[in-house]
Amino acid sequence: MPSISVTIIAFFIIVLAAKEIGYLCNRIGFPLISGFILTGALVGPHILHMVEPEHVENLRFLDAFALSFIAFAAGSELRFSELQRKLRSMTIVLASIVVSVMTIGVIGIFMMRSLVPFMSGMSAAQALAVALLGASVLVAKSPSSAIAVIKETRAKGPFTQTALGITVMMDAVIISLFAFNSSIANILLEGGGFNFGLVTFMMFELLLNVVYGILLAQMIRGFFALEIPSFVKSAGILGIGYGVYTLSKIAGHGMLWGWLPIYSEPLLTCMIAGLYVCNFTAYASEFHKQIEDLSPFVFILFFTLVGESLNLAVLSESWMVICLLVGIRLFAMFLGCYVGGRLSGLPSKHSRFLGMGFVTQAGISLGLAKEVGIHFPPWGEQFTTVFVGVIVINTFLGPLFFKYAINKVGEARVRDRWRKNSAVRKALVFGIDAQAVSLANQLNANSWSAQIVDIEEKRVEMLAASSAVDLNVEHISDFSKQELVRVGVEDGASVVLLYDDDTNLQLTETIFDNFSGVHIIAMVNEPSSTQRLEDLGVRTVDGKTAVVNLLDHLVRSPVATELILGSSQGQQVEQTTVSNERLGGLRLR
Repeated sequence: MPSISVTIIAFFIIVLAAKEIGYLCNRIGFPLISGFILTGALVGPHILHMVEPEHVENLRFLDAFALSFIAFAAGSELRFSELQRKLRSMTIVLASIVVSVMTIGVIGIFMMRSLVPFMSGMSAAQALAVALLGASVLVAKSPSSAIAVIKETRAKGPFTQTALGITVMMDAVIISLFAFNSSIANILLEGGGFNFGLVTFMMFELLLNVVYGILLAQMIRGFFALEIPSFVKSAGILGIGYGVYTLSKIAGHGMLWGWLPIYSEPLLTCMIAGLYVCNFTAYASEFHKQIEDLSPFVFILFFTLVGESLNLAVLSESWMVICLLVGIRLFAMFLGCYVGGRLSGLPSKHSRFLGMGFVTQAGISLGLAKEVGIHFPPWGEQFTTVFVGVIVINTFLGPLFFKYAINKVGEARVRDRWRKNSAVRKALVFGIDAQAVSLANQLNANSWSAQIVDIEEKRVEMLAASSAVDLNVEHISDFSKQELVRVGVEDGASVVLLYDDDTNLQLTETIFDNFSGVHIIAMVNEPSSTQRLEDLGVRTVDGKTAVVNLLDHLVRSPVATELILGSSQGQQVEQTTVSNERLGGLRLR
């Protein structure tokens, strides 16, 4: 058996392959994480056998880093100012999901009991107990995959906020629901009394986790107040999250003074911490930036490991029952979301696609399925096997469904780098300096309508008052949609950003939230900001190296560079598209 260090090295080599397969999947329309999960499943114990079960167990420490980070990310996406307007609708939709999935799930599982080997000899009361537990597992949703797809598509808007808010709320609801149904199942299976104490204990435990989350947020706030490098803060977020998971494992379900629970549900604790930091501290933007920068690295590790962990053998053992359960859950989830959406006043389009955001199952679903296996030993292991199969299929299907839904409602913000409407010859230059003035003059000279926009009123007044400048100059009070529309940003326009990197990113995100097909060029001051802007489809120019690159091209390709610079009299560069397929592959000059 290889050592842990060898296992880790081998895993990181597999991760490199997962990255390429993920990008390949993305190019053909599948989510990145589907590629990561697929790679892990291929190399895992059930297909290529490159990784064995004991190797996966050696890598379980990565779950603590990844799950805590995902919970931080989920909390950071929830802004009270936005959620307050949607709390009523989210509560109605969540209630509708629970009622729909529980009702249809219980009926479906009870009626198909003759197809399930371990249920065939049960009485009606016992079969109803199994159906209640099974339906509880079907309600559960995976926050980790939802966050991963949202980060990949950079989705933002009312649909995404509603789906994410319900996903986070669902974790708290499902824990209580499962405890309640477990008590009823005990009554039906053993004829015991209803355990109100267990339900009360679970509710108190949830409240305790909220307190833990607020305390953890205060720790993060103190850490971010230190004057330390950004990479140290990134490492600190991962380390703090790992510490929460480690402490929760050590504490277990222990008690203080015989009645006070010290157990912590780390996912809920970290989510509350992320929510608190981004709603009640001055470090919201910095914390969110750290989450954004760490997301690609964490997600590829976590979902590749998820793929390796999938027990694919389960699918072949009970495939008919598993497929029926997947179909029952999809129907019930879609119905619950549609009915809840219409009752709560959500747009019709959002109601139709909302169910696609709740297909994936992972962490908490697996935990509940395994919990049944532990507490109901006569048939619990077979129950776990069947429902793990359901979770495996939903793990593959869910990201694809959610990404499709986000694109259909128009909230994905990963845009095409090429202009979609080249007929619009309108440009806005944000930021006033000598380069802005020269650029606007040159665009106007080439039959473009150029305008300079700045948020500093004094700079606008000084430029407008200059007799040497004959340009259209506008002041903008903030970067709201209303102000951008007023100064002339519209679909298909070109925008040049000459502010600092953080302001450029803020303005880019506002434009992508409210306009389509806008061609954005940004002057980058720090190389670390380039990737963040390019992920949004922005064309970037490094101000520190632009002149050097230009001189290099003048040395190696003087004719072409002179054309681009416009220094060749009477000549200019235009873009055209050659659509004749017979010319494909031919060299043109």
